[in-house]
Amino acid sequence: MRSRSVTGLLTLVLIIAAVTVAVPASGSISNLAIESATPTVEDPAPGERFSVSVTIANYDDMAAFEVTDVYIRDAGRANEHARVEDVGTVRPGGSLTVPISLSFEDSGTRDLRVHTRVENESGDHRSVSYPLTIDVEPPDEAVLRIDDIDAVAGQEEQVNVTVSNGEDRPLSNVRLELGGDAIVDNAERVTASLGAGTQAVHRYDLTFAESGSQTVTGTVTYRTADGQTRSVDRSMTVDVEPARTDPELTLTPIQSPDGPALEATLVQYGNAELRDVELRAVRNGRILARSVLDDVPATESRTATFDGATLGSGNLTVVASYTASGTDRTIEASRDYQPTDTAAITLSGVEVTREGTIVTLRGDAANVGSNDLESVRVAVEPAAGVSPSSPSRDYFIGGIEASEFGTFELTANVTDSAGSVPIRVAYSAGGEQFETREFVELDDGAGDSDAEDQSGTGGLGLLRLGIVGLVGALIGAALYRWRT
Repeated sequence: MRSRSVTGLLTLVLIIAAVTVAVPASGSISNLAIESATPTVEDPAPGERFSVSVTIANYDDMAAFEVTDVYIRDAGRANEHARVEDVGTVRPGGSLTVPISLSFEDSGTRDLRVHTRVENESGDHRSVSYPLTIDVEPPDEAVLRIDDIDAVAGQEEQVNVTVSNGEDRPLSNVRLELGGDAIVDNAERVTASLGAGTQAVHRYDLTFAESGSQTVTGTVTYRTADGQTRSVDRSMTVDVEPARTDPELTLTPIQSPDGPALEATLVQYGNAELRDVELRAVRNGRILARSVLDDVPATESRTATFDGATLGSGNLTVVASYTASGTDRTIEASRDYQPTDTAAITLSGVEVTREGTIVTLRGDAANVGSNDLESVRVAVEPAAGVSPSSPSRDYFIGGIEASEFGTFELTANVTDSAGSVPIRVAYSAGGEQFETREFVELDDGAGDSDAEDQSGTGGLGLLRLGIVGLVGALIGAALYRWRT
């Protein structure tokens, strides 16, 4: 009886011993846990790759286990975002941190689960999970702005692109690149550091080869103060117009402060800007003058002024050379140019009468310039055989408007040797004083006091003599018939 009791006791001890050996293996897996899952970026940007550091702990102090898999899925779904395999061994009482990389293309909040699968030496395995929430947000440290563009196909345009730092910490290695459908000169620009709350403005030259709806894309890549490299994209659509060139060149004679001049005005009625404009004034194949104009934007004009003294009189052609939408072109205009002084006067219709040695001059002083004249005075100027004489040594006409005239009367004492009487004309215009001289010719008979016809009425004197002779003949005939 005692022998059976001993045998039973030994059997029970063996069973307990077997159970005691098996428990540690099973217990080590039961003490598995994911301690933490920490993203390296708090709010990753769409498309930005980041890591989640997953820490797996073994709370058992007797058995180790192998981490075979660590993976991340959407909560409650089998949609998997990242996985690593054959991670390593977690010793008793120890832990293992595993980085797992992932990214999300779209912004929004992601409700995730981190899963790990382990296996012990006996081949037993177990999986545990850990909740993880990731907020995917567009990066807001750098703000990219592209100014509006009014574009014409084939024409180089300028556009400003601004990069702003909206954070309270600096950004470094800020790299901006402009592209899209446009041909861009010097497309990449780099700013070493962009301070908090500051901005950098970059001016680009770009050309659209074709008209229609075209796209401009800017990409700025930068490094945050936390060491993260991020990028921001900005695209805009540009309506590019077909190039239209419709220039007009007009020539207008004017009076400038320096005298007669010719204005050449170039107008662009099309939408393509006229650039690198050069004007040439040409007569008989010879270039008389040149001028360079500023660029002529659409629906605007630019004017060049040529000096009239340089151009002279005669038929003149002005040729305008320019570039529009990348193409060299010319346009020309011609006219008969006759420079007119701003202040000019001439004596006209002068009548000369003489009594003995006194000559009287009566006539008009005509304003043939473009400005009104003031303080016009004419006077006999002493010369060989000529001296001023009373009562009209000089004559004050006063003001003469443009294209008008004033009358005058002068007297001079002349000798038989005098062939002309010099007259000095003084006047002012535009605040300046002018003076000129003209000579009135004396006819050969001007020295005969009885020759009234020398003043221009000789035809009338002959007519009077003829009438007197005729009357005398008629009276003689009547007396003869009466006597007979």
